Amino acid sequence: MKVIYLFFTSTFALEGFIRNLDKPACIQCKHYLPDPSDRFVSSNAKCKMFGGKDTHTGTILYQDAISVRRDDSRCSTAGTYFEAERNLCLKRADHLTRRTVPFFILFYMAWNEFK
Repeated sequence: MKVIYLFFTSTFALEGFIRNLDKPACIQCKHYLPDPSDRFVSSNAKCKMFGGKDTHTGTILYQDAISVRRDDSRCSTAGTYFEAERNLCLKRADHLTRRTVPFFILFYMAWNEFK
């Protein structure tokens, strides 16, 4: 039974059941901005191509990457504004460092305080 399942999933999955298989992923784009407090591939990620300045505070507010890809007038499913990130490994490492280093600094300070 397992052999039949593997045959059908490997034969037919790539032909018509998986949509947008040939489209680029947002996490591989240089405009992808992961949520600093969450994982690199979270649903809270933003797109640096689309956003606006808040006139009250002056901060830049980016739109969600998911909503940008769903809208045909912006990046759309085809990835109209997609530009490949050349250093994806470094971008992931930088995100992990920024996310975990403050925790380790606080842990180290608390550890030394109670030693």
